[in-house]
Amino acid sequence: LQPNWPEPIIDLGLLEMQAGRDAEAKAALERATQLDPFNIRAKNSLTLVNEVMGFESIETDNFLIRYKPGIDGVMAREMPPLLEQMHEDVTTSMDFDPDGRTIVELMPDHASFSVRITGEAHIYTMAASTGPLMAMEAPKVGKGVTAIYDWLRVVRHEYTHTVTLAKTNNRIPIWFTEAAAVFMEHGPRDYDKCRLIAQALANNAMFDLTRLNLAFTRPAERPLAYAQANFMYDYILERWGPEAPLRMMEAYGAGKREAQVVSEVLGITPTALLDDFKAWGWERVREWGMAAEPSLDGLRLRETLADEELGEALMRSLKEFAIETGVRADMGAFPPRFEPTLADVTPELVAYWYEMHPDNPDVVELMIHLRLRENGGEPTAEMAPLLEAYAALRPVDPMPHRHLARVYLREGRAEAAVPHLEFLDVREVWADTYAIELAKLHAEAGRWDLATAKAERATHISPFDPANREVAARVALGRKDLDTAERHLRALVELEPNQKRHIERLEALLRLRAG
Repeated sequence: LQPNWPEPIIDLGLLEMQAGRDAEAKAALERATQLDPFNIRAKNSLTLVNEVMGFESIETDNFLIRYKPGIDGVMAREMPPLLEQMHEDVTTSMDFDPDGRTIVELMPDHASFSVRITGEAHIYTMAASTGPLMAMEAPKVGKGVTAIYDWLRVVRHEYTHTVTLAKTNNRIPIWFTEAAAVFMEHGPRDYDKCRLIAQALANNAMFDLTRLNLAFTRPAERPLAYAQANFMYDYILERWGPEAPLRMMEAYGAGKREAQVVSEVLGITPTALLDDFKAWGWERVREWGMAAEPSLDGLRLRETLADEELGEALMRSLKEFAIETGVRADMGAFPPRFEPTLADVTPELVAYWYEMHPDNPDVVELMIHLRLRENGGEPTAEMAPLLEAYAALRPVDPMPHRHLARVYLREGRAEAAVPHLEFLDVREVWADTYAIELAKLHAEAGRWDLATAKAERATHISPFDPANREVAARVALGRKDLDTAERHLRALVELEPNQKRHIERLEALLRLRAG
């Protein structure tokens, strides 16, 4: 109706970009930039789409992988079997197989990934799904890239969005698609999310279903929104079984509203659902060792009241707060805005509390920090029993496992370090440190299958790191897996073409295979 109005044409070009229809996107963006040559999103997107149209591609049964020619091909050529295995896992769990191939684009840097998704050069994440297209930043170390990361776990999250959006005709609530996507990552809940959940339950700050959807749009509330959504998905699975989320998705796809879906599928009102969920959540928080009794505040309150001067000051401040605000407080639960002055936590007090409450995880944690401070921040062998005790009392905290792994490795007790490194590795998204160390330890012990799994995981997290490829190739040779060894040696030749030893090793391997 208004052919010289650029806004609809810009939006059309950006939507075509997100749909992965490059030719259509290029046509719209060329027209848009003619009408408005100063629009940054359109200009960025047109520059990128011209570049993307020169990408190389790999087709599999369910994916079209596109990547910039050059070093990114090292990673791209390893993606097909991993993506197909992921496809089988996600579609089986969600009981739905989307039509056609999903486009997976491996972008060479953060700016190109961001432009692919939004038209702007920076967004806060490193992978995103827009339904038919998943774009991801290559996990590299260097200028212009975000970081190395467990790309397979991240893409499994994004592909779950692709599947659940298609299954529900794009009608799934944001909290539910995010909950399913985090569930399909197949990783334990990290400690920060456990703490968010425990704090929200303690402060009666859990969102209802309407507020939960809105919280995803608010940066300050988004971390709790992710944590609560996934926690609720676990709750639904435990209370109603694995078919319940699938039936809910079918109801969403049919156009039913949230309250109707909850009532029909789960047989409970949204209000009752939230109440039952919070009661269930408290059980989990206690299992995590994050509802210690007495609490640290309770212990400090006892010490405050036991001191005549501090006790009198506390009672005066309570009276003043009540007069000023009209809110009365008792000793069991201070109002949120009331910040009492409690007894200082001294080393002597920590030692006394530990003697009186050796099974209180809050007190044991304080005792660990006290010992670390005395030792200049270094864990010692003498601290091992204390660290092991805390790990049992609060099984979600990675802190004791980090210290125990350091202690046991320093003492040459590799076998004792392995379970702690395993605990850390399955929770790690941003570093290959634990995986590569485990690969070496398992290889030294002759556990070749376990060594292979960890070496491959290290090359997934940091696929362009020659050191990881060296370890993976050695492990493959130790296992007598010549195909895998050849793959990593060929990658080394591409990553470090000037290193003659890589070519010599590859040639030696090829002679061995020929013989």
